[in-house]
Amino acid sequence: MHSADLRVSTNGPCTVYPVDLFLISATSTTLQWAVKYLARAPEVQRKLRRELVEQLPNPGERTITYKELSDSKLLPYLTAVVYEVLRVARVANAVNRDTTCDTVILGHHIPKGTQIFFTLGYTQLFESENHRAIADGLEGIRSESSRKGGRKEGYWSADDCTEFRPERWIMPDGSFNANAGPWFPFSLGFRGCFGIRLAVRILALRVFMSLTDDLFRY
Repeated sequence: MHSADLRVSTNGPCTVYPVDLFLISATSTTLQWAVKYLARAPEVQRKLRRELVEQLPNPGERTITYKELSDSKLLPYLTAVVYEVLRVARVANAVNRDTTCDTVILGHHIPKGTQIFFTLGYTQLFESENHRAIADGLEGIRSESSRKGGRKEGYWSADDCTEFRPERWIMPDGSFNANAGPWFPFSLGFRGCFGIRLAVRILALRVFMSLTDDLFRY
């Protein structure tokens, strides 16, 4: 399943709703993955720690706020590390949707009561430039609302899409690019996980607290 397939609205008055999300102890599990990836990437740790020291006030000056830790303009590399951990860890690897009436998705008739399985983790990890032709080929059978919305995210490099590399989220000018490629750890749309902002902030806080104390070693 590709991100082009996920960006679909149903034809008709019915909707689809979440049934189940494979997400157990998501925050603690993601933190364990963060420690693993960072321990194996000492240069990423050094670069991240340098950004934190240079951009944030000294501990004795004042308390650092959640707003600062979640500010992608102030801390673009910390944001990139958090996004990359969530991308490669694939803690929420898939999500189901249950149709409440007959509908049509990408030209396929879907009967009422059908469970649709979306492989979010696979898409955000593997959808590279090699999949561009597949996504473009679906353009003619998408719904009108989907075509109007268009594709906002780019494609990952086929050479390193499975690797932990936070730099893929950084623009040439050093800013953070949230649309660098497919990223769905909290699903999509208005029925996506409402805890996305809190989860990202908590992960950023934990990584910050750990790296300002010491570096991880593998």
